[in-house]
Amino acid sequence: MELGHIPISTLSLTVAIISIVLQMGCNNDQEERIDELIDKILVQQTQIQKMGANVESLINQIKQTENGIVTQREEIEQLRARISTLEKENVPALIEIIKDQDLVIDNLENQINSLENQLPTEISVKAPENMQYIPAGEYYIGDPFKEGDKDEQPVKSVFIDAFYMDTHEVTVSEYKNFLSETNHLKPNWEKIRQYSPTDQHPILHITWHDAMAYAKWEEKRLPTEVEWEYAARGGLTNQRYPWGNNINSKHVNYKRQIGKTVKVGSYPPNNYGLHDISGNVAEWCLDGYDQSFYIRLARKNPFADGNIQDVIQRMNQIRTFRIIRGGSWHGDENDLRVANRNYRAPSDADRYFGFRCVKSLKPIENINWNDN
Repeated sequence: MELGHIPISTLSLTVAIISIVLQMGCNNDQEERIDELIDKILVQQTQIQKMGANVESLINQIKQTENGIVTQREEIEQLRARISTLEKENVPALIEIIKDQDLVIDNLENQINSLENQLPTEISVKAPENMQYIPAGEYYIGDPFKEGDKDEQPVKSVFIDAFYMDTHEVTVSEYKNFLSETNHLKPNWEKIRQYSPTDQHPILHITWHDAMAYAKWEEKRLPTEVEWEYAARGGLTNQRYPWGNNINSKHVNYKRQIGKTVKVGSYPPNNYGLHDISGNVAEWCLDGYDQSFYIRLARKNPFADGNIQDVIQRMNQIRTFRIIRGGSWHGDENDLRVANRNYRAPSDADRYFGFRCVKSLKPIENINWNDN
């Protein structure tokens, strides 16, 4: 993770406060101002902590700073006790020092205000190799144009936690690596080569169970249907496709124009850096198909099957229809709309669909799925 540069640390500000106290004390009003400044520092520290909650290096830095602050506050209390004693013993000698401390405190307050202005407003997150960071956010799921089937209605606002998504569809090469390291059933390579002739083409003729097994091996998972549409839209609103409202062969492999898949990454990515999220091969999702899903859609992290951990654990026993999204090299303009929903039996394997994986930023058991 990369963080915005903060030129003045909370620790150095606290040390500055201690240096003031060491100049032989202050009156009650000034003590109150110092306390307020310390509180300000702690508030800023809390803000920085919240902004970097998902970054281990920042958490360690904050813990070290917090420990330093506790130690320094104890030292301040000890110094205040010394000052109280000195005030009783040598009050005249303190008068001139106290007069100058207002200026020092004012300068310290200006430094704190400068720090507030330089707090980072955005944190850059480095995604794992060959994945893209999909930021948390809110979007409208469904078809705002009312061009699709009834299961794309009603359009609703949902919130999605941040996650990572594969930059491209899983390739033939990547799937071969999976097979070489496991005892998983091998696919029909003759059928695959007919439509994905090289190792850099997307794997296809893959069942939902195959895709789930691969994702587990990669320590990833399939995207939920709502995650997939959110990522496919790439931050756009009221658009039919990942790039806008119009479609042509410059954007995507579709409508049998080539007659097979193309190598992954052959077309420009969407705004989230995802290649071929529409077209090339349609993509398996984690959810089962529910025609009325949008009617009862949860407000946050919706998932059609309720308990996501249960679905992953018993994946080999699942027989209900599973969601497929994105359209394929064979699909038309309607199939490639980001709102379009499709489904197949989990045991189906076809030349039209493959998959890509996602990875949550935190354990899935710690995510609030179907939260209102």
